[in-house]
Amino acid sequence: MHSCTKEFSWIGLPWACKKRRKHYQAYKRNGFQISLKDKHVVAYLEDLYEDSRGNKMVVVCWFHKIDEVGIALPHSFSDREVFFSLYL
Repeated sequence: MHSCTKEFSWIGLPWACKKRRKHYQAYKRNGFQISLKDKHVVAYLEDLYEDSRGNKMVVVCWFHKIDEVGIALPHSFSDREVFFSLYL
């Protein structure tokens, strides 16, 4: 891992582009990992704020693909549809 702090760390070896930026495959923050090409690709950003301790916070609602919903749905759906998650 590279560029670690208590709550944020890059995962994987970096690679540099023509703009001399270091790119990574994933990052982990507070135990939650986000990787390139994860299935969760659509989200609604509800709020950005700092709490009373100065922690930077984000509230996100995810949308899921049909194979991630986990319930039986009518046959009239498109495989390109996404579904709103009640989990924040």
